[in-house]
Amino acid sequence: MARLVAEGLTNAETGAELFVSARTVESHLRRIFAKLDIRKRVELAVLVSQLDEHWPPHGRGLGAGR
Repeated sequence: MARLVAEGLTNAETGAELFVSARTVESHLRRIFAKLDIRKRVELAVLVSQLDEHWPPHGRGLGAGR
């Protein structure tokens, strides 16, 4: 959900992608923003992009070692 919002989707668009209501998206975003101590979608986008830079850890993708 956070990634979709960080990409610029509205609550309604995010809800449609995830098959939930826009109110559900809003509720989850409130919790995400509080846990991350942020107030704006732009701040969320910055955090998501930073996560993308450091994931996967140690250059290993999902399924590595199989």
